[in-house]
Amino acid sequence: MVSWLKRTFVPYKDNKYTPHLLKKRGIISVIVIIVLIEALFLASAFIIYPNTNFLSLILPNVLVDLVNQSRKTVNASTLAVNPLLEKAAQLKAEDMVKKGYFAHVSPEGTDPWYWLKQAGYQYTAAGENLAVNFIESKEVHDAWMNSATHRANIVNGKYMEIGIATAKGIYKNQEAWYVVQFFGRPAKYVREAMPINLSGKKTTMAPETSGQMAVITEILLGAINPSAKNQSDYLGHLLTSPKSIFDGLLEAVLLACGTVMVISLAHPDKNGRKKRKINIWRVSAIMTLTLIVIVLNQFVFSLLKGVIN
Repeated sequence: MVSWLKRTFVPYKDNKYTPHLLKKRGIISVIVIIVLIEALFLASAFIIYPNTNFLSLILPNVLVDLVNQSRKTVNASTLAVNPLLEKAAQLKAEDMVKKGYFAHVSPEGTDPWYWLKQAGYQYTAAGENLAVNFIESKEVHDAWMNSATHRANIVNGKYMEIGIATAKGIYKNQEAWYVVQFFGRPAKYVREAMPINLSGKKTTMAPETSGQMAVITEILLGAINPSAKNQSDYLGHLLTSPKSIFDGLLEAVLLACGTVMVISLAHPDKNGRKKRKINIWRVSAIMTLTLIVIVLNQFVFSLLKGVIN
């Protein structure tokens, strides 16, 4: 193994100061690998993703982590996951799937707060974000954060709790995963904060009206892997994320080429230095090709996102 690595990446006498990676067969092999990676990515982007949920990955717990990270940037408190909010989100997601709509208010006129009451969640402030037809958790969160109304919910300092759920259904004649994100401030915090008047009696604080609760927002994007719904391992999310998989493979190619370049530049042998220029040129060509493919993939991935309403 060690000798193979040396022959492949290190210029020395036995390989005539040209690593096997940079010989004709090696370069052809690298190009073939890059082309195969790109072909798989394009196939997944334009064939697999539009027709199936294969490798789609939206994890509610990852979304919660992303929300709290964003709240830290504005010095808002960390949101705690509330099972009742999760239940309300699940009820809402399943109702959208069952009745074939994607909106805050159902065709029958049922508003978001109905689901909070059904779950038994008592609140003084609440908000809702919706998403459908996404591929990854971060893409959902980024889209929400890029919308002023969605972002207002995420960083709203009134909220203290959060609940996220998903459900599989049909959106625009293809399978999709619906994401429902509820925010809330439980009623108990208002009761505990009731002011005392001069008579020593507690005064009554009226809860905010539905119009004051929050800006409810919706987004026409999203997807989820149901089997991964309850996973909270962010590393697992990164390792199984489709975009991360393709990026990781291409970055491995860049790492291998970078290793060869560094070794070639630092080669102490005068015979090795003679071939340094051609080795560096070949490495640079492979790295340039890889970077072009990575940029192309970023562009293609951006086309899968859709729009925000």
